[in-house]
Amino acid sequence: YQNVPNPATGETRIGYETRENSASARIGIYELDGKQVDMYSLEDRKGEIVLHPGELQAGMYLYSLIVDGKIIDTKRMVVAR
Repeated sequence: YQNVPNPATGETRIGYETRENSASARIGIYELDGKQVDMYSLEDRKGEIVLHPGELQAGMYLYSLIVDGKIIDTKRMVVAR
């Protein structure tokens, strides 16, 4: 799902939901040039991760839900100061 709030200045949350038969799921955070910033392993089928964008430079980022090695969805996240 889309991160909330967006743009993010403090804490932001990314909700997710995967199929029951998924072997592995992750959310990857990327700079616009494709450089990976972080990767989060997802233990539960449904939930959310909490990010603290203060660790990131201001700007636009992409994040992708990756299930069983395939990108399922990609969204944009703006980090503001």
